[in-house]
Amino acid sequence: TTRVENHHAAAISGSVVLTPSGDRLVVPVGSWEEPMSISPTYECCTSRGALVVLSTKSGDQLWKTYTLAEAPKPVWKNSSGVQQYGPSGAGVWSSPTIDSRRNAVYVGTSNSYIPIPDGGVSDAVLAFDLRDGKLLWSRQLLGNDANDYSCGDTPEQYEKNCPGKTAGPNDDIGAPPIIHTLESGRQVVIASQESRRISVLDPDRNGAIIWQGIPSERATSTGGNLGPAIDDKYLYVPLGYQVYKEFESAKGLDVEGGLVAVGPETGQIQWTTVVPKPSDCPDPTSSYCTSANQAAVTAIPGVVFTGSVDGTMRAYSSADGAIIWSYSSNRPFETVNGIEGRGGSVGGPGPTVVDGMVFWGSGYAILGTTAGNVLLAFHVASV
Repeated sequence: TTRVENHHAAAISGSVVLTPSGDRLVVPVGSWEEPMSISPTYECCTSRGALVVLSTKSGDQLWKTYTLAEAPKPVWKNSSGVQQYGPSGAGVWSSPTIDSRRNAVYVGTSNSYIPIPDGGVSDAVLAFDLRDGKLLWSRQLLGNDANDYSCGDTPEQYEKNCPGKTAGPNDDIGAPPIIHTLESGRQVVIASQESRRISVLDPDRNGAIIWQGIPSERATSTGGNLGPAIDDKYLYVPLGYQVYKEFESAKGLDVEGGLVAVGPETGQIQWTTVVPKPSDCPDPTSSYCTSANQAAVTAIPGVVFTGSVDGTMRAYSSADGAIIWSYSSNRPFETVNGIEGRGGSVGGPGPTVVDGMVFWGSGYAILGTTAGNVLLAFHVASV
């Protein structure tokens, strides 16, 4: 057992990754401090993201590098007289990505927790030397993106607590960066933000942006995008659309979702599948009555899997986006181990596919979605 961060709100919020050599573990560090700053009595914020590498044999820390090189310091007091700190934030919410060719490790970071300059490392892709944790390069994809929870409710409070500042959309890079080899043999790093904006970066030119854009003709929502997947042809991005005007009275974040296939070389959209709003929700105005796809995508030859907030799991044809099958998991289940089970929203990572089986978790209680506690196993049905 090894503690990798002592901050009271710290969290290992992405999967730990084993290096190809098998002798080291790469551990991402984020925190749950951001929502704490809603309280006017909270001293926001003193946590910062980090990457930690441990020995698999002993658990000893081999190196640790913070995303923010500068430790938080007092910056101002809010209207309640409570000290505020910064820079802070830039947590790592997803699994690190190891680049064996360049002996590097890539991470995506979250927004800042307080609106002051942070050196350009929030909402960014950072590249570290896998040997010693030295920062090789960083590429910020959205600047000045900070929450305004600590700024206050009135214009007077906002001006006193956060003078001259504006809040950003919190457009984190919540998914692991993807390393992909193009048909030309050139390698790229692909980053995905919560707004569904895709950035394709050149790892040999300090993360220079090759192309960037949101692969949708409709406005997409910001929040809950856990990541695309790629095969030898397309990049598959889960979609959640902003609410139409006729649905502005709905409580949910989105009402419709879908999936889009994008050519990784240019960003050209190959096909888009839109999933209508669910028609069988017990409460049509509830936050989970939406087909928005927040969960990460899993791709295998010929098939792409992702799930929606209303708990529906779907398999799509990777050739044209046609829905091959779907399954509603937001219901009670009789479990094999006798524990009471119920599905909920589909979020977090995509399913695991191995030996003709699809293993999928149901239940994701965050951002207004629905909790659950079941693992479902699917197999290919006989015809």
